[in-house]
Amino acid sequence: MPAERAGYTVTMFLVDVSPSMGKMRQVSVSGPDGKDTETIEMTNLEWSLQYVMLKIQEMIFNGRKTDKCGVILFGSEETNNVINEENGGYEHVSEYVPIAQPNAGTLAKLQALEPSTVAGDRMRDLT
Repeated sequence: MPAERAGYTVTMFLVDVSPSMGKMRQVSVSGPDGKDTETIEMTNLEWSLQYVMLKIQEMIFNGRKTDKCGVILFGSEETNNVINEENGGYEHVSEYVPIAQPNAGTLAKLQALEPSTVAGDRMRDLT
């Protein structure tokens, strides 16, 4: 970031949206009384997005204008990143949420995510 923007904190979230993230998993959650637990099913993507969305909610609730975040998807059907445009490579990697102060729209965009149908090479895509 430019010198005049010193003091900003940018958190980048990398989210795997490859087909394997569409597989179902069983997760134990606390019941309404906080004592009993119940088992629910959700996709690997839904499960992982819980953490990302929790962290972004914390940033929103803290209200610091110096907190920024962005989201990069890998394993996506499309390719949308600066490095690919300039030099090639980094296929199936997309800048999903540009670096900005998070808001409710950021959370809504994450909730709309679905697993991809393209199985890319995750390690190659990110290196």
